[in-house]
Amino acid sequence: MSENNTSSGFAKGCLATSLIVMSIMLGISFLLNLGLITAFVAKEGIASSISSDKAEDEFPQFTEKWSYGSGDVKVVRIPISGIISRDKTDGLFSEQMDMTETTLRQIKAAQNDEDIAGILLEVDSPGGTVTSSDEIYMALKKFKESREDRTIVTFVRDMAASGGFYVAMASDKIIAEPTSIIGSIGVIMQTINLTGLSRKIGVEDVTIKSGDNKDILNPFRPVNTQHIEILQALIDDSYKKFFNIVKEGRRLDETKLKAIADGSVFHSDAALTNGLIDQIGYLDDALALIKDLLGAPEVKIIKYNTREYFFDWLTEAKNPMPDIKSIYRPDAPRLMYIWRP
Repeated sequence: MSENNTSSGFAKGCLATSLIVMSIMLGISFLLNLGLITAFVAKEGIASSISSDKAEDEFPQFTEKWSYGSGDVKVVRIPISGIISRDKTDGLFSEQMDMTETTLRQIKAAQNDEDIAGILLEVDSPGGTVTSSDEIYMALKKFKESREDRTIVTFVRDMAASGGFYVAMASDKIIAEPTSIIGSIGVIMQTINLTGLSRKIGVEDVTIKSGDNKDILNPFRPVNTQHIEILQALIDDSYKKFFNIVKEGRRLDETKLKAIADGSVFHSDAALTNGLIDQIGYLDDALALIKDLLGAPEVKIIKYNTREYFFDWLTEAKNPMPDIKSIYRPDAPRLMYIWRP
């Protein structure tokens, strides 16, 4: 009798476990199918019935979130956070927009909005690629030039180094927190050479190329001085552009700038002394500064949020699996405005 009760209890337990597992699997299946349908609908443009009738890239749309203050004069907070690049992250169902494109769209939206009088650029970045940094800088310049009364204030949190400092050159004033790291004016390209190691372990490189300079920085060949000269010329051109933009943006004497534009970084006190920033302070000080520049007693500060449709949270879910492409694809050397100690 006891044995029968035990068997019966075990069977009931297995049945209950099976039902729980099946319920979980059905729930996951439902969410996956729902997400795929949502992604398909977005891809096919069916959601356009609730979107703007204007060109999406020419007139990017965001929802506004009230952040600080009040009044008729509006200023938008735009963050520059992390490495400035066009590297994208993959969601569960779709590829997410890169940070450069997201930033450019926000600047464009601000430029299109006649009510926006200023941008509060919040920088916390070690820099990034040369091209992405320059794209954001030029977009900010166009915003300022679109109307004479528009202004940009950069507020630096942890750091505005290299490309992070480059984009700030479009602003009228720069204010940084007391502990911020500023500077790193310069260009860098890095790789590794495996010639010695490959000889030791018996790895032989096979490269078929159309010209002597086609495999510049091939890690399995000895460093070629001619290749270094070619790349140094690229570095020098990019550095000259960076140097001149800082000279213009900060109105610095060329001799003084040369003394500090060697890749060095500075805390806020030294950055202020060297003319790289205008003020040391916190967010409230930055808000007060932009009000003064606009000549407005009150300013309404907003933030942009990406427009959200039903189940967007599902399509933006992070993929728990690693990106195989990023594991097996070598990161080719690139010209970088970045501080990478």
